[in-house]
Amino acid sequence: MHDEPILEVRPLPSVRDVEQRLAAWSVGDLERDDLREWAAALVDQVVFPDLPTTDPAAALVELLLQLASDLPLARADIPALRAFLAGGVDAWTAWYAYVRGCDWAFRRRHGWQPGR
Repeated sequence: MHDEPILEVRPLPSVRDVEQRLAAWSVGDLERDDLREWAAALVDQVVFPDLPTTDPAAALVELLLQLASDLPLARADIPALRAFLAGGVDAWTAWYAYVRGCDWAFRRRHGWQPGR
């Protein structure tokens, strides 16, 4: 029998930690690929709770999943990411509207660069 855990499960990062990483990305101290790798490592090591959108932590979970994905996010998206993370009554509605309003295919076709 194996007494040691096979996988170390980490807690969710704080909103402050995510904000600090977004801030570093916004000024060029962190590249999009580095942010994606950080978020992807968390996705692999964190047990994400199934939360209703009314739970304040739900936006944090969603944002981490988006940051870990291959969605062509750019620095121009940081204000929307921060607004979503900050929450509020209409945060989910505004986030979905923002995501629907982005032309992700255009970004991919026309030389989208992760750090831009």
